[in-house]
Amino acid sequence: IRQVVSPIMNERAEFGGLVIVFQDFTDARALQRQLAHAAAHDALTGLANRSSFIRVMEEMVDHAGKAGKTGSAGDGEHQFMFIDLDHFKQVNDTGGHAAGDALLKQVANAIRRVIGPD
Repeated sequence: IRQVVSPIMNERAEFGGLVIVFQDFTDARALQRQLAHAAAHDALTGLANRSSFIRVMEEMVDHAGKAGKTGSAGDGEHQFMFIDLDHFKQVNDTGGHAAGDALLKQVANAIRRVIGPD
């Protein structure tokens, strides 16, 4: 919540009172979080998308470069997983895009069960 206080002055520049305005940004912040999540995650699977992957990679490369210059060991390991679904095109071609979407959702859920939601 943001509060703005402004004085009310009369024509002789004398104080006449205050105007106090309160603004609740709760909905705006929630929308901002939703938009940020949508920009970084695939709408179908909910998994991190390509732009999220690129951002994380750039941050890691930058961090590794800084760690190398300072001689520090870094803050941990990172793992990446690349998955190639053999014959996925055939699923789409024979079962339609709905079948392909369903398969992608199942794969995403399996990944989440193994590595966690984040």
